Amino acid sequence: MSDWFFQMVFVATTASIVSGALAERVKIWPFFLFILLLTAVIYPVVGAWTWGGGWLSQMGIQDFAGSTIVHSTGGWAAFAGVMIAGARLGNFRRNGEARTAPPSNVLIVTLGIFILWFGWFGINGGSQLKLGTAGDVIAMSNVLVNSNLAAGGDFVTQLVGVLAIGAFVFAVSWILWKALALSPLGIRVERDVEELGQDAGELGIEAYPEFVLMSETYDD
Repeated sequence: MSDWFFQMVFVATTASIVSGALAERVKIWPFFLFILLLTAVIYPVVGAWTWGGGWLSQMGIQDFAGSTIVHSTGGWAAFAGVMIAGARLGNFRRNGEARTAPPSNVLIVTLGIFILWFGWFGINGGSQLKLGTAGDVIAMSNVLVNSNLAAGGDFVTQLVGVLAIGAFVFAVSWILWKALALSPLGIRVERDVEELGQDAGELGIEAYPEFVLMSETYDD
């Protein structure tokens, strides 16, 4: 059951990557439907190929803490969704030129990078799932060092795994997102909802009640 819980947290990480990429412009119910299929079908297939002893595992793929299995799966699913839903309002000009979006607090951004780097030792080292023997301790120490320096493994096998997982996740995700977009539900919120914010426009609540809600203005 501890392993099941571990996998549940990992699949939640996969889903959070999708939510972050599509935030502010995707309707909540189509998003829930996609996440249901992502967590019930797409991720388990990828997990069976790799950690579950499937064909990629038999080839010798190494992905101890899920950089491809978890994070790229979420990334490919998000990429397909972004292609279907489109960019946020105001991110691009009519000529396709991207608007600059400088960070609002460079010091906090830098601190966040160091926190993420430090926290990765916990999640990667914790992926050992046991610490009852000297061998476990040594294995965890190797994981921590590899996390800081580089991953290992046969390059061809790793490349096959990355390409196979990427192709499968992207293709299935694109089909699901497209089907949801063409359904009566649709996936993109109305423009006024996106301008005002989904918390107020779609859910009828205020995430920041201490502030005055005002629609953003956009030029071209």
